Amino acid sequence: LMLARLSRKFDIVLMDAPPVAATSPTRDLTAHAEGVIFVVKADGYDLKIVQQAKEQLERNGSNVLGVVLNQANVKQDATMAYYYGSYRR
Repeated sequence: LMLARLSRKFDIVLMDAPPVAATSPTRDLTAHAEGVIFVVKADGYDLKIVQQAKEQLERNGSNVLGVVLNQANVKQDATMAYYYGSYRR
């Protein structure tokens, strides 16, 4: 398996996979990973669908390490604008 060879050669191997779905190869791929970082597009899917995808990964035995919220418009959200503004120079 290519992943095993890469794991012996490198400290960290990152894999990008398609969205989690019933027919997606992602479930099989995550079975070979030590951990999964779940990437969610802001305003992309209903929260219930995101939760179901996470639960599907966990049922498959995946170790969900955390989540990345992608394409979030922090300038539009008044609560986030405070934090965003503190990081600007």
